[in-house]
Amino acid sequence: MVAASGPARAIHGIMEVEKKIIRLAEERNVHGRRFEWNDDLDFGHLLDPVPLSVFAAGGKSAEVEFSQAELARVVSVVDAATDTKINQIVQTLAGET
Repeated sequence: MVAASGPARAIHGIMEVEKKIIRLAEERNVHGRRFEWNDDLDFGHLLDPVPLSVFAAGGKSAEVEFSQAELARVVSVVDAATDTKINQIVQTLAGET
């Protein structure tokens, strides 16, 4: 089995971050989420840092950036800084900040 490269691991990290945001948002009754990652992702180029905008019902939104290294780590390691960013996103969407 070939190990995934940095950008490939970062893409796996994007999926992991989304799962964590969805789980936390559901716990706080935040509905209607929409994720917008990296405008250039569709063209095969992953920015670094990777911008994320998350939108929820009621017009609430949150924006944050994750480095490709952060995203690659989140797949296999608990990272306090990344978890803090994720929590801040959900708190903003839930109107807690």
